[in-house]
Amino acid sequence: MRGGTRAQALSWGALALLLALALGGCGHSSRRPASTAAKTPPGPPQPSRPAFGITEDNADLLWNPAATAPPQAAAFLPARRELTALHPRYIRLLIDWAALQPSAQNPPDLRAPVSGCARQVGPCGNYEGVAGELAAIASQQRAARAEGRQGFDVVIDILGAPAWAALPPHGCELAATPASARPIGGAALAGYRALIAGLLALAAREGVQLPWWSPWNEPNDPRFLAPQRAACGPDAEPLAPAVYSQLAEAMAAAGTARDRAGSGQSAREGPRRPRRVRLGGADLGDGVGRRSAFTGPRARGRRRRRTGRLRSAGRADRKMEQ
Repeated sequence: MRGGTRAQALSWGALALLLALALGGCGHSSRRPASTAAKTPPGPPQPSRPAFGITEDNADLLWNPAATAPPQAAAFLPARRELTALHPRYIRLLIDWAALQPSAQNPPDLRAPVSGCARQVGPCGNYEGVAGELAAIASQQRAARAEGRQGFDVVIDILGAPAWAALPPHGCELAATPASARPIGGAALAGYRALIAGLLALAAREGVQLPWWSPWNEPNDPRFLAPQRAACGPDAEPLAPAVYSQLAEAMAAAGTARDRAGSGQSAREGPRRPRRVRLGGADLGDGVGRRSAFTGPRARGRRRRRTGRLRSAGRADRKMEQ
């Protein structure tokens, strides 16, 4: 009896041990074994692609090839196809205030006819000034939206003070500085705001969006804004930042605050960079910004090849006109 009881006790003990092991393997334990696999560190952030933009003011080149363009743009159809195929994200539109409003008694003439000759070199195709440019750009914006992409975002870039609006010579200014490069007087700020209001109204009529604005072209270059300093010396007080800040304030007050006002464009070469300035609560940095569109080395190569074809198309158009 004692041997049978002892064997039976051992059997029950072994059964209990097996049951405990089985229950432990069914997940009733809250502890999990630590993972021995090494965690993969996150990779570096993907760099954003460079944006590409162009500066072109010939409306005959800006019409979308599929759009109904004015008759004079027909000769530029091959070049229009090439330019459109670039798919520029931005287009910088230069607004020469001095040319548009030589007299304070008349408003800016945004439909003043333009010959279309770049530096008096053909082929030429006349168009209705800024109004013609905006109408052509509107055709490109509509085509881009239809294709579900972005493109031809306008960067309005103002330059050239009319003689009636410019301040007299002062500060460290070269003898040959034209009036169009001087800052505008305080009383002329109303005319500056009226120019911007006219551009906004014209854009609304033409159905074109104007999301980007630059208060003044290359404000760190004395060819566009002079004088840069109060006296001719490296430690003299810089004047350009305050002038630029005043223009940016006037531009925002004219109705561009809902857009991206203050996206200044600085020259690559110029005087020593001015001090930081502030526009309201926003820091404008050194008073000038950066260009809105850039290209990388590969993109530049592609643009260069296509630009060469654009020049070839222009020469062919010129021969056709002759």
